[in-house]
Amino acid sequence: MRILILLVPVFLLICSCQQTESKAELQPLDLLKYGIPITINAPDSAKVRKSKIGDWDDVTIKKDDYSLQIFVRDAETSDMAKIKAEELQLVKSERFFSSIVREDDKGFIYETSVDSIPFYNFKYLHHQADKIYTFQKGLADNITLEEAEKIYKSVKQ
Repeated sequence: MRILILLVPVFLLICSCQQTESKAELQPLDLLKYGIPITINAPDSAKVRKSKIGDWDDVTIKKDDYSLQIFVRDAETSDMAKIKAEELQLVKSERFFSSIVREDDKGFIYETSVDSIPFYNFKYLHHQADKIYTFQKGLADNITLEEAEKIYKSVKQ
């Protein structure tokens, strides 16, 4: 019984240290030098790559379990409700769409399922000047729900 009483505080201390380390690993990352006038939180020393897909700019930020892709396109409207509704409609029309896990006024986390195996993604939308910034998981990566929530939180403005 005494061992149990001693182990509980040690376990709590270890858990709190792990949470502190997890939060500490995300640092402000200014994306202006990549053409995006936004600062997000990302892992220290994350690799950032910029490319172009048609008329869209594509910025990918990757390190370990942090995988973020940002698409930048010209805004056709500044109505965030309309922009989000269009993104929701696109996601819900995907073949393997399962459900919306979480939603707020600028985005959502959703689940897809292939052969009963769940996969997670998110869309966070930001309108600034004449551009729409769409934040989502990296296209080639699979992430857990916890990772999706962590990355979603890291980009929220």
